[in-house]
Amino acid sequence: MFLDGDKPVVAETFTVGDKVTFKDGLFAKKYPGTYDVTLQKGKYTYITLVNKLGVKESVGFDSTEFTKK
Repeated sequence: MFLDGDKPVVAETFTVGDKVTFKDGLFAKKYPGTYDVTLQKGKYTYITLVNKLGVKESVGFDSTEFTKK
């Protein structure tokens, strides 16, 4: 993803235990709130979400989707 045609989007780096929220957009509407970082691997940041059955799952998103709280 590029802004201004030639400048790459630089994601923040997170460590396990950081509190993050989704930036504006689709994920911010679907998953409002603050989440704990459980893993940072490459360009992906993993958080724990509770699925429809009430089971906790570690789910990874592109790190550019998050901002530190």
